[in-house]
Amino acid sequence: MANSIWRGIIKLPTEGGELVPVPITFNFSKDTAAIIYDNGNTPEVMTYQVEKNTISFKKVSGNVPCDSTTVMVVSYEIKNDQLFLKLIQDACKARAAADASQPFDRVK
Repeated sequence: MANSIWRGIIKLPTEGGELVPVPITFNFSKDTAAIIYDNGNTPEVMTYQVEKNTISFKKVSGNVPCDSTTVMVVSYEIKNDQLFLKLIQDACKARAAADASQPFDRVK
């Protein structure tokens, strides 16, 4: 995952619980990942670790109301320059309510 960039849509929950699609760029560096929102929201920065077909994330900074110890675990698969994510676990309800199930396209 290191040094890869992906573009796609994340559906973010509103206060009323409705999911709103927001275009994002998912930028993976050596050990951190940043979600950069096209709508101008503050980027989310997380550390990450890859193990087999899973990625574990921990918050570093951003507006999502999760602490820096709560781990989010997703499974991932890369097919035809597309990244597919599926939530396995996340005790942070605000983050877990987002939908990142649509594929992300690799930025070359």
